[in-house]
This record gives sequence, C-alpha cells and structure tokens, in this order.
Amino acid sequence: MARPVDPQKRVDILTAARKLFYEKGFNQTPMSQIAQEAGIANGTIYLYFSSKEALALALSEDFFARLKALVLPSVTTASNPDAIMNVVRATLDFIKEERDLVAILNMPCSFTQTPDSMPERREFYQQLSQVFEAKIEQGIIRSYNPQVVAELVAGLIEWVAESTLVRGFGKLERYEETLVAFIQNALFTQ
Repeated sequence: MARPVDPQKRVDILTAARKLFYEKGFNQTPMSQIAQEAGIANGTIYLYFSSKEALALALSEDFFARLKALVLPSVTTASNPDAIMNVVRATLDFIKEERDLVAILNMPCSFTQTPDSMPERREFYQQLSQVFEAKIEQGIIRSYNPQVVAELVAGLIEWVAESTLVRGFGKLERYEETLVAFIQNALFTQ
C-alpha cells in the first residue's frame, strides 16, 4: 500500500530547495541536503520529487502560476495607459519580493529551461497573448502580432528583473519609469 502524500512535506521540501539553491547554487546542492533541511529522510524526498530538476521545475511552475494569477486579471481589465502602468508596477513589485526565486530561475543549471520544459510559463505567455489579441480586436491597443507582443512585453520585464536583481546591473528603480512609459507608448495610440 502506497504511503499517503503529505502536502505540508511537499511545501517543506520546496522551501528547503529554494533556500539551498539560492544560498549554494543548483549544481552544488544535493538532494540529501534538501531532505535534511526539510526535516525528512533522504528517501522520502523521492516520494515527492523524482529529481533535483523536478524540484527546480516545481519552483518555476509555482512562480509562474502566482505571476499569472497576479497579472492576467489586471491586464485583462486594463483599458488605458495608466492601467497598464499599474500592471507593470505590480509585476515589478512581485518580482522584487521574489528576488531569490528570480535568481534561482536564472542560475546556470544542469537542466535546460526551455518554454517546453515549463508549462506554466508557456501557459502564461499564451493567456497573455489572448488578452492582447482581444485588446487589439477592441481597438484598445495597437495592432501587432499578439503572441509576439506577449513575449516581448514579458521578456522585457524579465530582462530588467534579471539584469538588476540577479546580475546587479543597476537598480530596478532606474528602469521602472522608462520601462512603464516604453510599454505604454508601444501599446497605446493615445
């Protein structure tokens, strides 16, 4: 008979992995150390995650699920440049709060992070594209390829976050006003 899965243990494992990946790096953190930090037996960790790569993917999926929950409702109802400004600023605030996770997601790892390996990220981009498509059809924003717009807007925000929070190329605040204005001017004709 299989052991029941304890949702709290899964959370504890993810919390331990997040802490250790950030402190030591992905490649330098063995599964046994994650298990120890989570307060579980070495073998127990494999009941929840088949590998360290699966753990990293779960952290990525959690990040993009929470980002999607924050951004999509706001951008869906945004109908003017000020509303977009608020969405971009809320996104940047979220990213600042998740600085350690952003750093982990941008670490050189022994696994490849491609859009195909991160379904939650792919779904976020797809849903963002659908929102932009609806806004283009409504005449709210300029006419572009909605998929490309979604990837460019998200990619630009990701680049600013990675450059400032992970690589230390200046302060995020330095980019914030220009980033917001750039996105507003690119999307709206007003």
